[in-house]
Formats: sequence, structure tokens, C-alpha cells
Amino acid sequence: MRFWHSCIFLSLLTLGNLGAQTIELSELSSGQPKLIGDQADYIMDRSHQLQWDDLGSVRLERSDQSVITFSEATMTYWFRFRLHSEESVEGNYVLDIRNPLLDSVDVYLVQSGQLIREYHTGDRLPYSSRPLEYNSFAFPIFSLHEGEFEVLVRIRSSDQLLIPFYLGESHWVSAIKNNQELIFGIYIGLMLVMYLYNGFIWISTRDNSYLYYVTYVGCLMITQMILEGTAFHRLFPNSPAAHNFGVVFFSSLTGIAAMEFTRKFLGLKNSVPRLNNGLYVFEGIYVLAVVFRLSGMDAMSFRMLDIGGLTSALYVLGIAIWLVRSGREVARLYLTAWSFFIAGVMIYVLKNFGLLPFNTLTSSSIQIGSAIEVVLLSFALANRINVLRIEREESQLQTLELTQENERLIKEQNTALEGMVAQRTKELQETLNNLKEAQAQLVEAEKMVSLGQLTAGIAHEINNPINFVSSNINPLRRDIQDLTELIGLYEQLENAELDKDERKELVHQIAAYKEEIDLSFLKTEIDELLNGIDEGASRTAEIVHGLRTFSRLDEGEFKESDIQEGLDSTLALLNSKVGDRISIRKDYADPPMVYCNGGKLNQVFMNLMSNALFAIEKNLNDGHIEQGELIIRTKKSRSATVIELEDNGCGMSKETRQKIFEPFFTTKDVGEGTGLGLSIAYTILQQHHARVEVRSELTKGSRFRITLPKNIRALIS
Repeated sequence: MRFWHSCIFLSLLTLGNLGAQTIELSELSSGQPKLIGDQADYIMDRSHQLQWDDLGSVRLERSDQSVITFSEATMTYWFRFRLHSEESVEGNYVLDIRNPLLDSVDVYLVQSGQLIREYHTGDRLPYSSRPLEYNSFAFPIFSLHEGEFEVLVRIRSSDQLLIPFYLGESHWVSAIKNNQELIFGIYIGLMLVMYLYNGFIWISTRDNSYLYYVTYVGCLMITQMILEGTAFHRLFPNSPAAHNFGVVFFSSLTGIAAMEFTRKFLGLKNSVPRLNNGLYVFEGIYVLAVVFRLSGMDAMSFRMLDIGGLTSALYVLGIAIWLVRSGREVARLYLTAWSFFIAGVMIYVLKNFGLLPFNTLTSSSIQIGSAIEVVLLSFALANRINVLRIEREESQLQTLELTQENERLIKEQNTALEGMVAQRTKELQETLNNLKEAQAQLVEAEKMVSLGQLTAGIAHEINNPINFVSSNINPLRRDIQDLTELIGLYEQLENAELDKDERKELVHQIAAYKEEIDLSFLKTEIDELLNGIDEGASRTAEIVHGLRTFSRLDEGEFKESDIQEGLDSTLALLNSKVGDRISIRKDYADPPMVYCNGGKLNQVFMNLMSNALFAIEKNLNDGHIEQGELIIRTKKSRSATVIELEDNGCGMSKETRQKIFEPFFTTKDVGEGTGLGLSIAYTILQQHHARVEVRSELTKGSRFRITLPKNIRALIS
């Protein structure tokens, strides 16, 4: 992985090995390639302008590192090696630079101040533009005469430089390369097997642990291919930009997938949430690396990979060790897998230090370690499934035992609850009966209030005609007495015993009495008094008829009733509340006969009209209107009968309008209303399947519209 190579960069230390000034090629015969970094002279070219023939006039420093490393990568580096051969060199030796990620590599072979051969390559060049003999960074040394000569190397890179210079016979370099390619091919094959196998398991189980695992394996495989130069050669040979971006992108994706796999596999989210949150920090570092790369800040993107790779590896390793010590068996295989990977990295580092021999095993230690890690992680996933299965079976067994215990407890509780329910049902029934009695008492109280108001109105209405009759009785009695005395005089005149003079005197007396009582006025007055008595009696009879119509004492059930007659009888009983300042306007359609309970509907009309007259009187007293008006309309259609009562009273706010049908809600002062009138009216209208609509505005009045369906008989049957 790219970040493990970064770990190598940060881990390399200075080795104080200043080899000879000149390398004898004869010492390399029949042996492994040799690291020659500590026998190189070098110079940092900050101007990027130096050429090979300028090195003779500048001062170079001696390297003391077997594997040369530089942390500053934004400049050009020149390296010079002095070689000596006792015979002509005809291609038996190769200078091999084991870092395929160098941007630019230029090699010059110089002998006696003359340029014999030069090579130009680097991963900024597509493969199609490179000569076949140095597609890789292995440069043959030939066409040189015996004696001393120089190898000059110019290297540029946007990443921190790690430059292992190997010099050896060409057949050894080729053999090592072939062995490494074989091992790398086996490595890629193993990774593909793990990827496909666990991918199929993820498709079958849909366990996200496998999803993160196959993502990690796939990204790790591509990252290793990029770091080995294989991806550049095989996947995008003509796109250096894709190759260079892929180094950062797939390395970051590998790190993120590793963090997500660790989080899911070890169950950190639930077991150790604080340590789990720490993984998000490293994922953020990897994301920053990609962002810096896209922004053209190549050096900064590699620094982010270096930091993220080293710190996240140590952090995850510490988590695994802590979980193993805490008794988490699932973390043991995870720790073992990471240990093999880290061991492979350390072997690679020690090989570059020269502390371990250079061979195929040490050169491929990272691939071997990561392959073992991937295999062990696959085993760990399989073992985790077994552990989860065993835990699930134990959990199911415990659940079964708990279920059986719960069933026993439930049976015992049901027995106790049945007794409690029976007792509570009895208490609820008693409470319900009490509520029904209270409701009946409240309804009766409302009826008594209405009856009291109605009685007061009726008493006032009957009192007027009765007073009119009683006030006419005494004048009528006096007039009748006068007529009786006049009739008595006429009776004396009929007496046969009276002489002529007495008759004449009596006639004169009658004439004088008639003039005294003003007989013609007396007759007129008697007619007027009798008419007044008749009018009073008729008015009293009308009130009694209206009361009887309103109460409908003989109509306790639903039947065809005249709505207009009910409205008129209600108005007759409320006549005392109308007064001179309120006018009543009737707008009746054809007499609408409706199947209903007439007595109960009259109670609805009584409540609505009483409230309307109260609202009008309040608006008059507040000075908002000068004349009150109550309009009563009836309409009839094919499907319904509509009754509208509209007034210009004080009206209602929206909040009040939403509460008017609630029991005990009233806007009247204490003692003026119970708040049950409209609630009872609404209940009566529900019994008739009627719809009531209210429109009201403060100081502008209200309108109640009652819609009685034509098919009430079918609805209530």
C-alpha cells in the first residue's frame, strides 16, 4: 500500500557507511545486486537548470545512506557514481532503481569526459513513448572501455524520495525481477480469489462486514499494482495522469475501507464508541489527501497519506491489543492478521537498511505480509459468523426460556387481572350510571332554565291582554248600569196606572236622563269595550295555542311536521324579548313538511332565537347598530330542507365559534346561561342527521344554517 511505503520513508535512518570512492565491477561478479546508495555523490538542484556536464564544476556531497531518502521533493536531485572495470563492459551490468513512482529519471554514462550513452524515462511519460529496453527503471551499462567511468543520474519526483540504487549483473537483476513478478502474480491471484470468494458471501449474507472487506481487498490489490508499476503498464499505459492520481486515490480508499472494516468487524460503534469516533479522524485525513491531489498540491497529498498511514496503523493495532486483553476473542485473529502485515513491512525496511539480505523473500515481504493478512481476515470473518451463530443460538435458547417463564407469569397475571377487570368494570358501570344521572340532571336543569325564561315570557305576554280585559270591565259595568237605569225608566212608562201628566213627566225625565248619560256615546263605548275584551281573549288564546304547538306534548315521536308553524310558535313565545328596536323578517318558501320530532326541533329554534335576540340586544346597547333585525328563512330542494337564522348581533370570534357546541361553554355572564343550550341543540340535530353551519363576525352578526336531509326516515330507521 502507498501509505506503508510512506512508513518506510519515515522509518529509514542514517547509516554511517561511507564506502569506497570507486566501485569495482569485478566485485559484483557472480553475486546478488548490491545497494550502492552510500557510495554516491549528490547535489540538490533548486534551479532545475543543471546539466550532466555541469557537475564537474559544482561541489557534490557524499551520501551516507544505503537507501537514499529525501523529505524535500520539490527539486531536482543529481547523483554520481564512480565505477571501475578492468575490462570492457558489454552489457553485463545493470543499474536498477527500485522505485517505479519517480516522475522523471535521466541516466548518463560518461567516460573520459565523453557522453557514451543516456536514458530518459519516468512515470510522467506514457509507456508508448519509452524505449523498450528501459520501460522499467533498470538501465544497462555497456559499450564502455576498461578503466574508470561515471554514472550520472538526475531524478525528479513530487513525492518524498526513496531511492534504492542497485548495481549488479544483468542476469541476476532479470532473475530477481522474474521471481518478483512471479510472486506478485501469485499475490494478485490470491487477492482476486479472496475478493471473489468473499464477494459471493456478501451477496448471499448481505453482511456489511464482507462488503467493507472486499472493498479493502480490491483497493489494496489495485494500490499494490500501482506501487509496483504494474497498473501503469497494464491498465492505463498511455495515461500518466490517471496513474499518478490513482496512487493517492486508491491508497486513500484502501485506508478508508480498512477503517470501516475495523469499525464493523470489531463492533466498535457499540462496544467502544470513543475509539470508534477516532477512526473518523483518519478517514478525514485520507479525504484531505484526495482533495489536495485534485487541487494540484501533490506534496501535501503525499504528506496526508504518510500521516494517515502511520498513525491509523498504530491506532488500529492499539485497539486490537486492548480488545484482546479485554477478552474479545474476535479481535485475536484480527490482531494476528495485522501483525503479519506489519512484520512484512518491517522486513522490507530492514532489508533496505542492509540489516537483512537482499533476496526475493525480503523484496516481496510486503506482498507476502498483506496476502497473509487478507487470508487471516477472511478466516476471522468466517469465525465471526460462527461466533455470531453460536451467540444467536444461545440467545434464542435464553429467549425461549424467558418466553416460557413469561407465559407462566402471564397466566398468573391474567387470573389476577380478570378479577381486577371485573372489579374495575363494576366501578366503571357505577361511574357510567352516575354520569348518566348527572347528564340527565344537567339536561333537566337546562330545560328548567329554558322553562323559567319561557314562563316569564309567557306570563308577560298573557298579562297584557288580561290587563286589557280587566281594565275594560269596570267602565263596561258602569255603562251597563246606566243602560239598566234607562231601561227601568222605560219600564215605568209602560205602567198603565199612570195618568197623562205623570206619563208626560216621565217622558221628560227619560229624555233628560238620555241626555245626561249621552246614550249615543254610551253605545259606542260599550262596543269598543267589548271589542277590547274580545281582542284580549283572542290574544290569550293565541299564546296558549303557540305554547301548545311549541311543546308538541302529543308528538313525542318522529312524524311529518310543518317547520314554519314551529318557527312561528317559537317566535310567539319570544315576543316579549323582541321589543320596538328589533324587527323580525320572515322569508319562507312553500310550507316545508319535514319528517322530524317537532317538539325537539322547536327546542333548537328556541335556543338559536334566544341567543340571536340576546346578541342583537347586546349590539344595540354597545351602540354598534341602531336597529336590530332577525331574519328567518326556509328553503326546500329535492334532497334537503334548509332553515337559516341570521341576525345583526354582536357576532363571535373564530375561537368562540369553534367552542359554541361544547357543553358548559357560554359567553354570557354568570347566572345568565348554563352553556348547555347549543350543546343540546347540536345533539338534537345529530339525531336528525342534520348538518349545521355557522358564519359569524364580531359586531357584524351571525348566521346559523340547518340542513335537514329529505331521507331522515331512512337514516333513522
